[in-house]
Amino acid sequence: DARRSFHRGRIERDQHAPGAVSLDPLAQQAIANADSTLPVSGAAPQIDRFQVIEAAAAVTFRNTRISFGKQSLWLGPSQAGPLLFSNNADSVMMLRFDSATPFEVPLLSRFLGPARTEFFIGQLWGHQFEFNPPTLLGPGNIRPQPFLHGTKVSFRPTANLEFGMDFTAQFGGPGLPVTWHNFARTFFVHKASLAGNPGKRLSAFDFNYRIPGLRSWVCR
Repeated sequence: DARRSFHRGRIERDQHAPGAVSLDPLAQQAIANADSTLPVSGAAPQIDRFQVIEAAAAVTFRNTRISFGKQSLWLGPSQAGPLLFSNNADSVMMLRFDSATPFEVPLLSRFLGPARTEFFIGQLWGHQFEFNPPTLLGPGNIRPQPFLHGTKVSFRPTANLEFGMDFTAQFGGPGLPVTWHNFARTFFVHKASLAGNPGKRLSAFDFNYRIPGLRSWVCR
């Protein structure tokens, strides 16, 4: 019982930026004196490029949707603002697993209601700095770029209440090999020393409650 589909595709076809001419040498020197730097011409070539914003292929099998491609996520309970991950940045090339519809967890759903789960892992790009304690790398093009993975589990015990638990972890990068061991360490290793931790991690708890009788108009 599998369905194949092209999932969530948006393409930016024309991205154009005009070129800039060089500043006058006197202006260059005046800016350099004010900033205590060397003179810079400020000239830039014209840019025309084709860029894929978001596109992924997905397969749904027994209520589990598996997708791969350049995707954006909104890890939050509503449109007001997510706590851990938003689409206010370029999409990430990722592998993603999420439940297509809510499902029942044996015993647990008797108290917490139906559940939905989501997991993703992908490699970031565009980072100019990375802190590998005690060394700060950058500015410059960091190679290899770090990876990011995240998990979200949400329950809906009543028609008016929904709550979720979220977790993201960044790991890998220069001098930090991407291995199954280092990936597993992001879940359970917690040390006081930054150098002893496997990567940057964030966690959150969110909830969405709708006032009975007014849930179609008022949301908290």
